[in-house]
Amino acid sequence: MRLTAQQHQEIKGYIFDVPKYIETYNEVYDHVVNALEDKDEAYSTELVAKIINDDFGSFNEIKQQEELYQKQINKNRQTFF
Repeated sequence: MRLTAQQHQEIKGYIFDVPKYIETYNEVYDHVVNALEDKDEAYSTELVAKIINDDFGSFNEIKQQEELYQKQINKNRQTFF
């Protein structure tokens, strides 16, 4: 499917509050857009939610992975210094 500018904005708004870090936001956004472009279904936010749940586990899982990553980074910094 080809997404309209309005659909791109809707996706951005839908995922905006989920990740804490811009890198995660960009990764999730790019993934969702690419997944939608590969589908022959009509666009909907329910389809966006399905892609997030199927490919990332859930919004909560995205947040948990960010927390785990930050803990590992902080642990590595403490070991380094």
